[in-house]
Amino acid sequence: MNIEDAAQTTQTYYCLDCGVCTGSCPVSRVSPSFSPRIIVEKALLGLGDELLKDRDLWSCLTCSRCFERCPSSIDFPEFVRLLRQEAMKLGTQPAYSHHGMLQTIMELQTQGINQKKTDWAREAGKIAEKGDTFFFV
Repeated sequence: MNIEDAAQTTQTYYCLDCGVCTGSCPVSRVSPSFSPRIIVEKALLGLGDELLKDRDLWSCLTCSRCFERCPSSIDFPEFVRLLRQEAMKLGTQPAYSHHGMLQTIMELQTQGINQKKTDWAREAGKIAEKGDTFFFV
């Protein structure tokens, strides 16, 4: 599905440019450069190649707050999902930010070694089901 089809499917062509989506967006509150309205504008102006490479496309939480408040009933979260699918087909999606963390965890894990983290609790005495103190190990 291309960007024009995605815009048609999600009624993006009916955008009134009112900014209600941006005003209700939690990402826009913490990142002023992010704006659902600007993403729609880029798509409608034919800047699809630029849009599919834009990191803002991946900043959207798809929480649907914009959709719930949009006076034109534009399904922006679905529009973003469709654009992301198109970006993935072209290989323009950003690298996963958690990749390095997962690699580190895998390298640090020791297979076949039983850790003895809770042995001290058995030696300390009875372990109660309820109490005033909780130890997270």
